Amino acid sequence: MAHAQAHVAPAHVVPVGVKEEDGNKLGGWYDVALASLGQAAFFSAVGVLITALALVTKELTAGSAALATTTPAIEMFARAAVSSLASSAASKHGRRRLLVLGSALGLVGSLVAWQGVVVRQYAVLLCGIVVIGVGNAPLAQLRFVAAEAVDEHDRPRALAMVVAGGTLAAVAGPELAKATKNAAREQFAASFLAVAGLFAFQIVLALMMRGGRPPVKTQVDAQSSGNGASALTTLMRSGGARLGAANTVTSWAGMILVMNATPMAMVSEGGHNFADAATALQAHFVGMFLPGLVSGDIVRRLGKRAVALIGASMMTLCFVVAASETAALASYVSALLALGLGWHLMYVAGSSLLAPSASLPASDARNLQGVVETASFVIAGTCAAVSGPLLSVIGWRGLNLVGLLFPIACGLYTTMVPSASLLESPPSESLRATEKERRESAKKPRSEAPEYTA
Repeated sequence: MAHAQAHVAPAHVVPVGVKEEDGNKLGGWYDVALASLGQAAFFSAVGVLITALALVTKELTAGSAALATTTPAIEMFARAAVSSLASSAASKHGRRRLLVLGSALGLVGSLVAWQGVVVRQYAVLLCGIVVIGVGNAPLAQLRFVAAEAVDEHDRPRALAMVVAGGTLAAVAGPELAKATKNAAREQFAASFLAVAGLFAFQIVLALMMRGGRPPVKTQVDAQSSGNGASALTTLMRSGGARLGAANTVTSWAGMILVMNATPMAMVSEGGHNFADAATALQAHFVGMFLPGLVSGDIVRRLGKRAVALIGASMMTLCFVVAASETAALASYVSALLALGLGWHLMYVAGSSLLAPSASLPASDARNLQGVVETASFVIAGTCAAVSGPLLSVIGWRGLNLVGLLFPIACGLYTTMVPSASLLESPPSESLRATEKERRESAKKPRSEAPEYTA
């Protein structure tokens, strides 16, 4: 009997005391809904930071335009520094724990930043922003939490629904920044307390999730990818992975370069006030998130490449409008709306290509996602850092002409990737069985899953 147990143990090893549902259980649309709410809270916090951070930094640093755009860049660099680590940790400990930890760090960082504004010390503010950036790394991957909660066929829709959750942030973020700007004695101090509250809400949402827990490894997992292929290996063998990486990184770079400089450009060059800048950013956020209500189905109908090309075209339109029109508020609003829509379509199409599939096991996908997130935020952080100096040297129109290079280059690359390389390669029998085994094992009563002791 002992020999028989030793023979069958590798088929499905469940440690004593660990329930099957604590492992490879799909959280379903319940988790997608929670992730969508989390996305709304996350981007509301980001919206407050984008709207307020450049201006409060400028005030604390004697009007330094360079530091005003460098501070948001530092948050992105901090996010990039731990993005790969966050993806690796998610494979070992589950995304749920990472979301709780990231939210807790964001809460602490917000309180530190608040204190920096109160005592009017830029160094303290900067320390808080760095901690927020580290905490934002796992939260920026909420879309993949949703993708892993449903079957492969539903993943484009789940991804888009989570991104659509940011629609609430389109209104809440800038409005929250406006409402809290003068709510305390020190300008914008209350804004960081509001951000702390949003991170606390994220903790509650993460704890309510059913999936995203430490995975129970099956024989299929061990045979298919072990610890997962390196991101470089995945990129070399998969044209779809390269296309997903290119569109994800480019969507962030082009968007951040212009969006980060918008409040200063509108106030300094356009003669507008803070409320006008917040209105333009609201239009931008609407373009970023609202299409998620339908873009998942559009991806499934038109294909990922077509949606990515439409997104690159919309981003190109933004830069052309911004570079050729006047400083009227309508010009800023229409350009930023097109920028947000272009970002959304490129981002959703790119993320769909990076999600687990029959030809991209979950462990490989997570390794790739971490590297792509790191690259995205390193490049986006660099764009944020240079946007202020570029704005000072070449102006708003010149800045948009520089941004025009990103969607044009990515659009050309998207058309050059062979169609055959975007098709999922025939999976091996073990990979084809992966999701089916996980769904069936999650439904099994506890008594059907044998326990093995040393």
